[in-house]
Amino acid sequence: MRKVQQSFNSTLRSQSKKGKTRQAKWKVLEGELRIQCLNRSELDGSRPCWPCPSVEGHHIKGRSGGLMLNPFNAIMLTRTQHDLIVYRDKDELLGLVRGIRIKQGYVE
Repeated sequence: MRKVQQSFNSTLRSQSKKGKTRQAKWKVLEGELRIQCLNRSELDGSRPCWPCPSVEGHHIKGRSGGLMLNPFNAIMLTRTQHDLIVYRDKDELLGLVRGIRIKQGYVE
């Protein structure tokens, strides 16, 4: 068992400084978006229920490159909606989010 544990630990890698900085900036942006949407889903306005007390930020087209910190790529959803969003058209979601972000004062 000891060998298995050692090999498992050796595959874990720490996050780079750049990655930690980007993650911290994402948390700030996510907090701002949560406040602006009044802790309601941007998809249909529903409130989250237990066990997740608040809506979560999710990326529509991934987190690579500049997409992670782009507010036009992020949507605030409940956990259940996130599980079902894979069946929605991504361009439709981007159009929905674009209108919301422009009303919130973000500039493309």
